[in-house]
Amino acid sequence: GCKLQTIYMAATGQSFEGVGFMSFNNFSFGQTVQMARSFAAELRKNGDSSADTSNNPFQSSGGSAEQMLNQIFEFAEMAVGAIGLDFTPNSQDTEKLVNMRYDQELQQKTRMFVFDDDQLDSSKEFVESCSGARSMSLSGLPGGHLSPVFFELDLNEFGADDPNVPPEARQMAQEAIGFQSASFGDADQLEELVNEVCGWILGKEPTRQPDWYRARSGPPLIEGSVSN
Repeated sequence: GCKLQTIYMAATGQSFEGVGFMSFNNFSFGQTVQMARSFAAELRKNGDSSADTSNNPFQSSGGSAEQMLNQIFEFAEMAVGAIGLDFTPNSQDTEKLVNMRYDQELQQKTRMFVFDDDQLDSSKEFVESCSGARSMSLSGLPGGHLSPVFFELDLNEFGADDPNVPPEARQMAQEAIGFQSASFGDADQLEELVNEVCGWILGKEPTRQPDWYRARSGPPLIEGSVSN
């Protein structure tokens, strides 16, 4: 979505009051297959780390099913590499487009939301394509690519705990769905993200910058000073 929005703004020149990019991604088609593989692995990891995994449908089953899934992704990666498929514009052309069209005015309106453990994020390359983008604001946040995703399912919320519902009906509903309750995601990480986005909309500065950006920025220089 972020890449499509970037292309749209470059092609139309449409102006916005503010631009927010979350987990900006500019992978090639081959890297997208790897991204899907990482996405599936993160789904399994997230399901395994939930508080109650006894009947969690998001928990990895392991065994032959997981091995088969890995084999499918490996085959897809080899097939894409052999055929040479890619998006248009590809990742290199998109970086050139950003460098040419994402000017100072757009950079000043932009906030990038970057998760610390997001292996699918291309925000660093986006900033570098903007010649360092010193005027762009960046928010560093805990979590990974799936941190914006959180939901809970509980049969009781659908009336299963209604005293007027016969016990046999509640049992049938649980057996049909396969679990009584389940959750996916991290509520604390989602809340921190929501607070950061709301703060940006209200004109607040980032709570903190991404680790990689703070490392490259270093301490601010005083005009006329010499940096070793």
